[in-house]
Amino acid sequence: MDTEDKLITNVLKAKTAIAQYIDSMALDKSEDITGRIPCPICGKGTLSFSRVSYNEHIWGRCSTEGCLEWLE
Repeated sequence: MDTEDKLITNVLKAKTAIAQYIDSMALDKSEDITGRIPCPICGKGTLSFSRVSYNEHIWGRCSTEGCLEWLE
């Protein structure tokens, strides 16, 4: 798997974990949401995220250097 494929796979895995967190907390999806969850990629860091309500784009960054960071 090349670097770009790995990044896409990791972002999708992280977005799935974020969506599960949002659903489990019964958060209002019509509002912007920010939070932190254990990183599903490295398992060591904390994944900070923000989800914008108007287009549902998510950005995220793991606290572990070099793990994962993206912006939609």
